[in-house]
Amino acid sequence: TVFDPKPENKLRATQAGYSVADSASQAAESKTLVVGASGEESITSGVISQLYHGTYVVSVSSEQYEVDMEELVRQAINQEDLLDDNGELIGTDFTLPPNDRIIHVLANGYPINFWGSDSMPEEASDLILTLIFLSTVHLAQGNTTQVGIDSDAVNSIAQTYRVAEKFLELHRQG
Repeated sequence: TVFDPKPENKLRATQAGYSVADSASQAAESKTLVVGASGEESITSGVISQLYHGTYVVSVSSEQYEVDMEELVRQAINQEDLLDDNGELIGTDFTLPPNDRIIHVLANGYPINFWGSDSMPEEASDLILTLIFLSTVHLAQGNTTQVGIDSDAVNSIAQTYRVAEKFLELHRQG
């Protein structure tokens, strides 16, 4: 489900066949993955109130704008480190009322592409963000059952959508 406050973006999403919500809160209802990509605070208290137990929250913006972390901290009954299978820190689990819902915030609300580093080289950002977006769509469509990082699937997505070829074409054009 897509939400964007701009009518022209809603129209494009509708024409592309996506379900389009009237608000960010409506878009987050009943979802297990919520991705903020607006460049401003999009996962607000209204959205947080709609999140189900076990929902993952991800920012793909360029700063720590998307997720209202202060609201999560304010509401939290408990906070715990979110660790991957190797014991590496990947975010925070917030336990929220009602019913002790646990919300998983990846990269503590920072953009997942910047987690663990100061930044990324400009020349890499277009490729990386494109692959993150395409991989997120792949996951959201239920096209994988493998748990963990699946480099083969990402490589297949890159080949299917000719990401490298299109990147080079665009950069040759200036």
